[in-house]
This record gives sequence, structure tokens and C-alpha cells, in this order.
Amino acid sequence: MDIGPLSESGWEQEGRPDGGRQQRPTEKATDMTTPRNTPQEEAPLVGVRTYADIDRALKDHAGRGGSPEFSAGVAAAYEWAMCRTDRSPVTGTDNAQDTPGLPLLTAEVDAAVVQLEDPTIQTAARDYIRGAHDVLAWICGYSDQPA
Repeated sequence: MDIGPLSESGWEQEGRPDGGRQQRPTEKATDMTTPRNTPQEEAPLVGVRTYADIDRALKDHAGRGGSPEFSAGVAAAYEWAMCRTDRSPVTGTDNAQDTPGLPLLTAEVDAAVVQLEDPTIQTAARDYIRGAHDVLAWICGYSDQPA
């Protein structure tokens, strides 16, 4: 097969059996169309949020009002999502090795929903679980507002 010279546009001319010429992208052109990583794309995600977004939300939450139990649930969920503690805030699952992935985060949200639907749960426990739920729902992308 006869391959002609590269053109300035990043396409090379390729000979066809019928004598015509066909253009196809060169390796250089393919490289130019490959998406480049931007700093935002390189930021590690926890659920659908960046670690920096979660850290900022935790700092923003400090000093807000609300019941102490709700605030404790919020803090526990943020800290677990950022690997600052080994045990998940709702089920107590030990995940000491990695940042929790979306399936584990979602499982915690689901467990919180089940517990919040229990009419026999005490108020303090309900507030704690609500705080953890609200944080985890935001981290998973189910909510637009951090707790």
C-alpha cells in the first residue's frame, strides 16, 4: 500500500487499490484529539465530589447550629468519606484500606434510610443518622446541598 506524505493538517494520504487517495488521521492528529487531563479531572473523587469539596463542606459545617447529634452524624460521615476514620457512620462497616467507593457510600445512604423509617428509633439516634444521611446523599450526588 502506498502511503503518501503527512499533510500539515495532521492527516496522511493513503493510497487505495483503485488509485484514489484516502485521508486518515495520523498518530499526531489522534494525540491532539485525546482529552487532556485538567487539574479538576485529576482530583480524586469520593462518590461524585472531590476530596477538596468534601473537606470544604466539613469546614463550613463546623460552627453551624443544629442538634449536637445531627452535627456528630455530619462530622462522622464527612470524616469517614475522607478516610479519617475506619468505621462507616451508619452501619459501622470497617473500610480501613481505601476511600469508600460509590457502592459503599450508597449502601450507607440506604442503611440510613431504613433506620430513619423505623418509628421506634430514639430522637438522638435519628438526628445522628439524619446528619450522616444528608452528608452521604450529597457526596453520592442525590442532593445538591451539603449538610
